[in-house]
Amino acid sequence: MKRILTGILAALITTATLIIPFSSTAASPTEMSVVYADGTAGQILVEFKNVPIGVTVMVYSWTQANGQDDNFMQCAAPMADGTYKAVIDVNDHNYEFGTYTIQGFLNYPDGTSVPVNSIDATITPLNYIYASNSGNGTASIGVINPSVTPDGDITLFFWSEKDGQDDLTTASAKMVAPGQYATSVQIGNLGYMGSCRVLNVHAYATVNGVSEYLGGISTGLESPEINAHVQGLTSATNYLVAVSIKEHRIGVYQWTGCSWDCIMTDLCSTGASNATPRGTFRIGGKGYSFGTPEYTCYYYSSFKGSEYLFHSVLYYPGTKKIKSGRLGRSLSHGCVRLDIDDAKYIQDVVPAGTAVYIY
Repeated sequence: MKRILTGILAALITTATLIIPFSSTAASPTEMSVVYADGTAGQILVEFKNVPIGVTVMVYSWTQANGQDDNFMQCAAPMADGTYKAVIDVNDHNYEFGTYTIQGFLNYPDGTSVPVNSIDATITPLNYIYASNSGNGTASIGVINPSVTPDGDITLFFWSEKDGQDDLTTASAKMVAPGQYATSVQIGNLGYMGSCRVLNVHAYATVNGVSEYLGGISTGLESPEINAHVQGLTSATNYLVAVSIKEHRIGVYQWTGCSWDCIMTDLCSTGASNATPRGTFRIGGKGYSFGTPEYTCYYYSSFKGSEYLFHSVLYYPGTKKIKSGRLGRSLSHGCVRLDIDDAKYIQDVVPAGTAVYIY
């Protein structure tokens, strides 16, 4: 899921490029260049021109500060004008700024991989606002290199995307290092009963007694642990569903051509006393609702026979009035309970036959 940037935009930051020759390999006709490095968005845009038809453009990137411990692989996306573009995001690199090495390769259908180029690009933070999922219903939020020197802490306002700002919450980010302000917040009680598919964060600094707006973001709270877990897994469709019982979090992923990209994530509730089965399953039958005289659940998608389902939280029979809507807990009979919007999302987007990994 991509950050949606709001507020103050940084000027494009100058990038330094360094061409690293690839030994004796014949030069590729494909051109690779850095379009910009944006220190507020925390993103470097890389463009490829003259790409042959039928190839996959692979991009590897890492920061130079700590070797290749943050090496990240992704595919460049084809554009309508014939170019390919890839966004290098610092949130895929432990929020590290500085100089990045970016390498491009062309992967041909016959398995041949041809190097394109290697480029160094420097990105410097400016009012970079972030929100990182810490697990167990918490998130780390903060600001790196604010454009002003605050009188003290930076004030952060945050809320879920569901139902406007009815769960608006305030936190104070303290300086944890020069130019870095951070705090840990509870997100498990945002939204209704813990649903927080997208988190909004706005930052304000008080300078000489006057409050100044630094900017804001809307971002999906992806789980780094689930993201790492799904890479290398397979599915019969271009989608994949993963559930971490430990984190009480679900992630829906889409295949990009070289990796799984998270397109939806949220808290969920799994079975009490380990009642939710662990293993590999497949999305099966779907339906609008089911229930008992005590409750109704909506938008179900089966993943193990007809016994285990993804479905909404519990509603009073035949109504849309929530009876039990708690998320982020172990309390079901074995099914995976979701916010009703998430249950409908899976039913609408994820096709039958999609692999489901529960662990």
